[in-house]
This record gives sequence, C-alpha cells and structure tokens, in this order.
Amino acid sequence: MPRGPVDATTISDYHEGNEDGLLQLGRSKDHPELLQVRLTMASLEPLGLPIATDVVSGEQADDGLHAPVIDGLALTLNELS
Repeated sequence: MPRGPVDATTISDYHEGNEDGLLQLGRSKDHPELLQVRLTMASLEPLGLPIATDVVSGEQADDGLHAPVIDGLALTLNELS
C-alpha cells in the first residue's frame, strides 16, 4: 500500500449555517465565532499528491477522522488490484 501522511484541518466561513449542514461551530483557535467544516486528506509521498479526502461537519474533533480515510483508501486500492 502507498505511504503518505493523513492530516485534518478546518476551513472557516462567514456564511450562516443550519443544524443539519456541514458548517458548524467548532473549537477554532483562530476564529471561534466562525462556522467551519473539517477536511481530512491523505497524500502520496514524495509528490504530496492528494489521493483521498473526506469532509465532515465542523464540530467534530480530529480523533476518529483519520481512520475512515485510511479504510476507504485501502478498500479502493484493494478493488483496483
């Protein structure tokens, strides 16, 4: 299986959200008043090429975001081989 980092980050926005949307209040260090989404991305080394992403609502913590991306990537690679 290819190796590379998997990391999560937040994207903040000034839009108005709703309770069912992706934009949710999270624990932003920079802008706690803004709604945010969480983006998790796996990339292929040494290119830094994104090979898998997942977007979830902004109130979710980093814990637990990496495993679904890794599992989904492993499933996709197994299906291709």
